[in-house]
Amino acid sequence: MLAADMDHGTSGSVFAALFDVPACTLTSVSRLAKLGGARVVPFVTEVLPEFRGYRLTIFEPLENYPTDSESHDARTMNAFLEQQILRFPEQYYWVHRRFKHRPAGMPAVY
Repeated sequence: MLAADMDHGTSGSVFAALFDVPACTLTSVSRLAKLGGARVVPFVTEVLPEFRGYRLTIFEPLENYPTDSESHDARTMNAFLEQQILRFPEQYYWVHRRFKHRPAGMPAVY
């Protein structure tokens, strides 16, 4: 299990759009999938109403993933994340500074 939506710095990452904002996105998911010949099966958890537990949703493996392009793979992962964040934005971990690293010449977000 890897948390692909964290900004851990520019090493091992590429900038890929997340809600049309360049986001420093880890490439480890696609790199590990290539190395191991693995399929990537995305999932999300959500907190149930009144904090009565969690729901785990497991999706179908990503089609045509990984590719030969880490940038394309990062965008694919971010597109999936965008869809899930829009489903229940109140449950996304917004306190993580997702846009703390910026492409050269771009102003800081925070």
